[in-house]
Amino acid sequence: GSRTVEGMSGEELEKLIVTLEEEMYAAAEELRFEYAAKLRDEVKDLRREASALKEVVAELTLENRLLKKSVIGDGEDVA
Repeated sequence: GSRTVEGMSGEELEKLIVTLEEEMYAAAEELRFEYAAKLRDEVKDLRREASALKEVVAELTLENRLLKKSVIGDGEDVA
C-alpha cells in the first residue's frame, strides 16, 4: 500500500483498515469504482501486513517463553 504502516500498533493498523473499507464502500456507492478498487487493493495489502505482524508477534512471544524457561530451569511456564 501507499500508506506507511511502520511504527503502527496492530490496533492502529486495524483501525486504518476499517476506515479505508468504509471509504471504499462509500466510493463504490458514489460510482467511483476506480478509486474503490484502489482502496480495495490497499486494504488487501494492509491485511497481509497485519497478518505478517501477528505472526512475528506470536513467534517472538514463543521465543520469549522458551528463553524464560531456559533461564528459570524448572520447566514451569512463566507468563
